[in-house]
Amino acid sequence: MGLDVYLYYYSDFEKSQQLEAEYEERSNAIYAEYGKYDDMSEAQKIEARDRSAQVGRELGLDSWGTDDTYKQKIELDSERHPDSELFKVGYFRSSYNSGGIDRILHTNCSGKTLSWIFNVGDDYHVRPDWRASRERAEEALEDLQNHATRYGGLKIERVDFFGLSKTEVPTTEEEAMALVKKHIQDFEEKGKKSFGSYSSREGWFFLDDPRSVVALMPGTQQFLGQTQPCVYAAFKSEDAFTFYCKALEIVIETIDYVLAQPDPENYILHWSG
Repeated sequence: MGLDVYLYYYSDFEKSQQLEAEYEERSNAIYAEYGKYDDMSEAQKIEARDRSAQVGRELGLDSWGTDDTYKQKIELDSERHPDSELFKVGYFRSSYNSGGIDRILHTNCSGKTLSWIFNVGDDYHVRPDWRASRERAEEALEDLQNHATRYGGLKIERVDFFGLSKTEVPTTEEEAMALVKKHIQDFEEKGKKSFGSYSSREGWFFLDDPRSVVALMPGTQQFLGQTQPCVYAAFKSEDAFTFYCKALEIVIETIDYVLAQPDPENYILHWSG
């Protein structure tokens, strides 16, 4: 799960939205004929899906009701970083875990996230002020580079304790050592078939990427309306921000691509998260 941002070019945004809305209305009416979806047989689901696909074809859409007539998806390899997979010219990705670029920017750049860069509200379709967004993207990149220059690969991880009982955690140094040894042995036995850095109900483990710990700080966080204990771990990781700086450079490259077009106002971001 995470945030996915897509860039589309619209020759007629209003017409595209009208067609997709008509498809959704007619498709919902088709499925309503069969009652609750969970009560439908497999044959009924296939029939309803085929009928909806026919509606899409009648409207000039694809089988999912997406307009291909008035919009075009833009997704190109970056010229600066062509090997990047999570960031393209026209596509950005941020996972919801601590390694997602939005979490990194929020923590290390005073909240200058992707949403801040493009001034995103509650809409799924985002019409940025592209020139203002470029200035903000440059500012976020500069802040991240300054952080990396001043503090190296200093990052924060939050270690949570949700759902643990006293019988599930080590109570002595010996028990803690035995638990770490067990995870090391499991990792060695599985080899490359398993992840070496992960979290589980038994703790956080960095077996293939040891961290240089700078500080361990007891703290709290809000979870489901309740205050929960946690530990904030500050550590340094070599080249911790290289990926994120490259990602922001691709964001800037995307903005430059749009600004180089004769009609940048027709380029719209789809914000999906």
